[in-house]
Order: sequence, then C-alpha cells, then structure tokens
Amino acid sequence: INQMALKPKNLTHAQAAALPLVGTTACQAFKEHGLKAGHRVLIIGASGGVGHIAVQVASLQGAHVVAVCSGSNSEHVLQCGAKFVLDYRDGDIFEKISEECNAHGAFDIILDCVNSADSRDKEASYRSRIMAMKEITLTRGKGSDSHNYIVLGGLTKEWLQAGLLRFTGLNCFARSFELFWIKMPKARPALELLAELADRAAPGPSLVPKLNSADDFSEEAVRAAFESLRGRRTAGKIVLSIIKDIEN
Repeated sequence: INQMALKPKNLTHAQAAALPLVGTTACQAFKEHGLKAGHRVLIIGASGGVGHIAVQVASLQGAHVVAVCSGSNSEHVLQCGAKFVLDYRDGDIFEKISEECNAHGAFDIILDCVNSADSRDKEASYRSRIMAMKEITLTRGKGSDSHNYIVLGGLTKEWLQAGLLRFTGLNCFARSFELFWIKMPKARPALELLAELADRAAPGPSLVPKLNSADDFSEEAVRAAFESLRGRRTAGKIVLSIIKDIEN
C-alpha cells in the first residue's frame, strides 16, 4: 500500500502512467539531498524521461533550474520551468557551465540523468569534467549537501555502493558524488507530492509529463518503443496502452 496513490485529476491515464517511476526518482533524489526553494539546480539530460520531470519538480518547489539539453528541445524544457537552457550541441558545454557558475554562483544540486556505464555516456564525460571543476560548480562547506552531484546510473562498483547506502545507510561514495537508487517500497510520499504538483490550480504552473508517443500495445509498438529508446533521442516518455480507448 505504500506504493499506491490516487491518480492526479488533471492528468490523463496515459500521462499518469508515465509519471510514477521517473517522478519518484526525481522527488526522492531531491528530498534526500535537501532541495529547498532558492537552490540553484543543474539538470543534465533535461528533456528526457527523468530530466523533464525533474525540471518541473524542482522549479515548482521554488528552485532556480539551469538545464542541459539539445537546442531542439530547449523551448519545451523552458516551459517545464527551467530558467535557462544550455545547448550541448552549440559550442563547448563545459565552458558554458563554467561561465554560468562564475556569473551566478555554484549549484546546490547537480542531477545528471545521462551518466551510465554505456560507452556513449562515458564519451560525453559530464561527470568527470564537471567534478574536475567542482570548486566553482558545486556548493561546499557548512549547510551544503556533501554528495550533491547525483547520477542515476553507473558502474557495477557504484551500484554496490548505492545498495550499501540504501540498505544500511552507510555512504561510501567520495565527497560531492552519489549514485541514487530509487526506493519503490516507500514511494507513496513521492507519488502524493507528484499528484499535488500536477493538480495545482490554473493559471499557475503544474506538473505535466510529456508523452513522446502513446500507442496501443502491440509487438510492433513495443519494437518501435525500444528502437526509439536505443536511439537515445527520446524527449519525454513512451506509453503503450493495454486497454484501448480508456477515458481520462
């Protein structure tokens, strides 16, 4: 029962189905790392499944969000609540991040939705490059979170460290870094927060998952969905409907 919550009234069934995993990931990661109104947050991979929800969750709770994504997705990410978007395809993204920090200060939290053991993600090298200049990119000292560069994927060794942290509370990650492991058995508070953010009254902003595609369940649709995910250019979430023509 601690993994259940009522469907947000403002969302369709397809939108609501797209929300629990990515939304719980964002909510729990931000809560465990002390997100507060006024915090500066950098989200890498801001147009993806977790990323675009994380932008909304952080901004709706009063954070100042700077997002990294491609220019083609920048308009949507700005609509999600990001104050500024850095296009990784236009120039040196690390120089842009450095300039942003020099102009406006370090980030209280960096959520890296790109980092993983995949060779393509290693090539992007966000983690190593940003951590190399953590003196200007990450807040430090009293009142700062001591593991505020958060990734959602990594090496086997790091998953073992994340498991140790999850089940014993012992954090063996190096300072300023952590691989976050979602806690589905305790997801209800996050699901209720997501519903609250989604059901906020107009005309103010509310949380709305972006659907990259929504198709009826079939072998062809499943194959197409996995092909899209393998292409690593999916903006938002892919939804397959088991029951056809379900009403909102």
